[in-house]
Amino acid sequence: MKHTTEQQIFKKIDVLSQKIRRQFLEKGVVLPSQDKEGKIRIGKFTIGKNKDGFFNINDTTGFLIVDQINLAQTAILLSNKLALGKMLDKTLLENDRQYGYALFEETLQKQALTRSQDTDRICLLLNRLAKSSSKRKLHQTYIISNFEKLKKIT
Repeated sequence: MKHTTEQQIFKKIDVLSQKIRRQFLEKGVVLPSQDKEGKIRIGKFTIGKNKDGFFNINDTTGFLIVDQINLAQTAILLSNKLALGKMLDKTLLENDRQYGYALFEETLQKQALTRSQDTDRICLLLNRLAKSSSKRKLHQTYIISNFEKLKKIT
């Protein structure tokens, strides 16, 4: 008798789990899970992090869909849209790329500032640094605001 009760409980949990997944899917969210290797799975897509610190998205066969993603939020948003059967969001991806370029420029300018002794060069580098920082924040804000919208749904 106990065995039947356990089966009934597992069946109820499974039905409830499927119902919850459907409800989130209707809202435009594919619930993530973690695989054996610790990677995040969203539908048929896996988000991984490479040795250089970039994120990538692979399908179930291991085929690389997108690589060199700077922000985890971008990888999550892109994977969720792909899992919903939508096209790759090129605007989101371009904002992530521009974020990465601006972050790289910002890093280079900060390094150059520490080595520079020339006042005119320092002024030029500070202006460039401010511009790069502003660009980075603009692209980051776009990505984070989209991510926050997704979080609010859940």
